[in-house]
Amino acid sequence: MLPVALVGLAHLVVIRSLRLGRRKAYRQAIFISVIVLLGTGLTLLQPFPWWVRAVNVAKALVVVALLFLASRPRSAVGSAATSQPDILDRLG
Repeated sequence: MLPVALVGLAHLVVIRSLRLGRRKAYRQAIFISVIVLLGTGLTLLQPFPWWVRAVNVAKALVVVALLFLASRPRSAVGSAATSQPDILDRLG
């Protein structure tokens, strides 16, 4: 349970940095995505039930989308330039 909580906390820190437009956060997101894809690929080779494989395939699709979005030049440069707050800013 503790490792899952620590990974969740690390993701919150990276997400906050991404929202602030920090370049380091984009490198971290790409690094984390590559590690998750490698781990997911290894789990697909193991004899798990079909539903575990389905969850891992869904996770891989989300990570591929994150890699695509985080590696676009416009994402890394233009995210900090937006001045409109989103709904999360208004709630917090």
